[in-house]
Amino acid sequence: AGQLAIADTLEPHSYLYKSGSISTVFIIPPIYLTDYFTYKNSGKLGTNFITDKKIYDECVDLVEKITSSQNLLSQKGYINVMLGIITKYCKILPPPQHIRNEVDFVSSVLEYISANITENITQASIAQAFNYSVSHFSKKFNAIFNCPLNHYLNEVRLTKFLELKELHPDMALTTLIMESGFQSTTSFYRYFAKKLGVPPSKFFKTLNLPENSPASDGRKRPITNR
Repeated sequence: AGQLAIADTLEPHSYLYKSGSISTVFIIPPIYLTDYFTYKNSGKLGTNFITDKKIYDECVDLVEKITSSQNLLSQKGYINVMLGIITKYCKILPPPQHIRNEVDFVSSVLEYISANITENITQASIAQAFNYSVSHFSKKFNAIFNCPLNHYLNEVRLTKFLELKELHPDMALTTLIMESGFQSTTSFYRYFAKKLGVPPSKFFKTLNLPENSPASDGRKRPITNR
């Protein structure tokens, strides 16, 4: 009671449920973590546990504000304030000088992709970011992820598109496509149909969510699970 356990993005984690206890799990989607990834700069949290009751109370108060607010800008602002409190308490450890094993490689690559997904990421640009030759990075990435980099990038972009579509059902489709990181509408439509078997118009009709209109209940989707 009165304590927080922080599971950073891509960190393996689990917890045991105790009968009679009450706990809250607060999940922040990656699309709200862009500023956090930039600030952290591939560093790691110094600790995953907050035992200071004052910090706990401040975070719980912010969670209440986030879940009760209907303004997406306010929600993002409260999230950033909470992450600021967490990083100040937990401290950010600098990234290692060299990526020594596959776990570090995977975590660092995935964080880089999450932080830069809206940019035109290429084999050359990401290989340079990690001080690899293009051929060596491509071989290492394919061996670990069992797919080419471009395929993985499109998977991430499609996931981000679907998240944004749920959060902003009335936003123009072209805007959502660009915000998701696709470099053209043509590449988006081609990959969408390849992955889901139907074009976006048919896909959203099956969900009773028209391609370019608000959700049927007129409400924004929540960004948290409790």
